[in-house]
Amino acid sequence: MKSIKKNAVLSAIKVLMSMFFPLISFPYASRVLGPSGIGKVDFSTSVVAYFMLFASLGISTYGIRQGAKYRDDKQKLSTFVQEILIINIVTTVISYAVFGIMLVTVPQFKPYVFVLLISGLQIGFTTLGIDWLYGALEEYAYITIRSVVFQALALVLLFVLVKDSDDYLEYAFVQVFAAVGSNLLNLIHARKFITIKKSMSYDFTRHFKPILVIFGLNLASNIYMNLDKTMLGFLCGDVEVGLYGAALKMNRIVLQLILSIGTVVVARLSFYYAKGEFHKYQTLFLKVMNSVLFIAIPASLGLCVLSRETLYVLSGEKYVSASLTSQILTLTIIIIGISNLMSVQVFIPMEKEKYSLYASCSAAAINAGLNYTLIPKFGKEGAAISTVLAELVALLICAYFSRKYICYTGVLHNLWQFIVSAVFIVPVYFGIRCLTGSPFMILIATTILGGLLYGLILLTFKNQIALQLFDIIKNKMKVRKT
Repeated sequence: MKSIKKNAVLSAIKVLMSMFFPLISFPYASRVLGPSGIGKVDFSTSVVAYFMLFASLGISTYGIRQGAKYRDDKQKLSTFVQEILIINIVTTVISYAVFGIMLVTVPQFKPYVFVLLISGLQIGFTTLGIDWLYGALEEYAYITIRSVVFQALALVLLFVLVKDSDDYLEYAFVQVFAAVGSNLLNLIHARKFITIKKSMSYDFTRHFKPILVIFGLNLASNIYMNLDKTMLGFLCGDVEVGLYGAALKMNRIVLQLILSIGTVVVARLSFYYAKGEFHKYQTLFLKVMNSVLFIAIPASLGLCVLSRETLYVLSGEKYVSASLTSQILTLTIIIIGISNLMSVQVFIPMEKEKYSLYASCSAAAINAGLNYTLIPKFGKEGAAISTVLAELVALLICAYFSRKYICYTGVLHNLWQFIVSAVFIVPVYFGIRCLTGSPFMILIATTILGGLLYGLILLTFKNQIALQLFDIIKNKMKVRKT
């Protein structure tokens, strides 16, 4: 049994590299391409996301959950992987066929044909990547090394290929390469864990119902995750999409790090639940929930007060007008962080995906209606408000249904400590602003000093997570001294 702590560290490294890539690539690309060029790429990415969703169905989540149950039996695992991969290839071919038809028939897509084609490469590469197999097997060392290498190569390609405002096609290619370029290696490496010899008999039908339920969940989630940029593109143009994308970028980077904490334990939670080890399941889930809140609350508040500085440093002066949009969207860091845990860590291992589906469908409907109403009036701010309200609805529904399976009282004690400690970031920010007008210095100093003060206050509360983290740091320092 692999160490959860080690897996969490490896996953964090992978996500930090995923953060490092946009933290370097986006400031460079946003200044070179401008809001219009960034808007074209973001719009095409939001469109392709729907076709990727259909191609993948609910296979990624289902593959991790079921694969974790078969990981001790190579023959069963091999048959399972072959069945899922065949289904995935069929849906990918259908997705590409529909994608091609729409490129030819939808007039609004004609100015974006080439950038859509490049972004569309991600559909096939995602299918071939079978990342869900490595998640089920908890092979985070391989995933991390592979990801780091290809994102480093992508950075080199970025500076070589993207040099002026017309190079948005090259930027789209670099984005695809960074995200899925390494997937070419996955099928080859998979032979270490499975046999590729054809199974004597396949049973595809047993997978259809759970895959389709998870697909419905993913479809609804994807609609309200990408609909804002798609509708902004249709109703307001590339510049507004580019500004909104810049406001969304840092929030999504931080959120990705937070969600990775939960992703690491999906396979382990499924394993515990399948074995009937409910105490271990509950204990692990609450640890993850507290860890998410430990990061999400100060991150949300910090990004809210630092919205102007973050946009200025990451994207340039042209994007500072999206500051209010960014502030609104910081609420999603906490909301999605919690609702994702309830959905993915409770309902998926317990095979109660229908509750996640209820939440996502309700949120998608609300998001679509609010976008249609608010975007024409308020533009990017309207899209941000719609997203926050939709995510809040999803959270409330998930909380209502998950209360039957998880006791959250162990979280409430830590929650107020996190909130009280995080509030002190605000006076730190304004104090530093009185000392310097440099956006870069304000951003760095507030992040460091605010983070240290947050940790120190939690230590005075004797918060268990803060104490454990302090002990880890203290022990590491002792080892280095010896």
